[in-house]
Amino acid sequence: SASETDPVSRSEKIRHFYESRMARDSDTQHNFKYYPSNIDEAYEIQKAVTEKLGGKIGAWKLGGTNAWTREAFKCSDAYWGPIFVDNVLCAHEISVIDWGFDREPRAEAEIAFRLAKDVSPGDSDACEIDLASLFDCVAPSLEFPVNFYSDVVGHGLPSLIADLCGSGFLA
Repeated sequence: SASETDPVSRSEKIRHFYESRMARDSDTQHNFKYYPSNIDEAYEIQKAVTEKLGGKIGAWKLGGTNAWTREAFKCSDAYWGPIFVDNVLCAHEISVIDWGFDREPRAEAEIAFRLAKDVSPGDSDACEIDLASLFDCVAPSLEFPVNFYSDVVGHGLPSLIADLCGSGFLA
């Protein structure tokens, strides 16, 4: 068995985060040796885990959008993770969320922005367009994040990003 100091391959790190998501419980052993060494690697792991999970992305959650998260994670830029289409719920369509995780849900009040259908990458320079034209809907929302370790900040921003930024549900 590998020691704490042995290097871990990218595929082993992907497997670790994928298995954590598949287990859907907090009993997964979270060993720092599996955590990404930097933000770039974190997004590579996130992309691979998202592909292995096979879900279609229905929304993107953003972090680092307020002073507390920027200070807690020592970052100046926003970070993001996917929310699968089956986990994006319209309020008028739900009576009960089929949670399926071993921990109690917790909700965070958010603002959701829906991209306009006619927006596509590379249409024009973002500095030259009216940013409001990128969205066709803005609505209050509740995000139900899911993390498989209690101290998200202590595990660091790269591990949060690799773990799909704590992707759960969006209502």
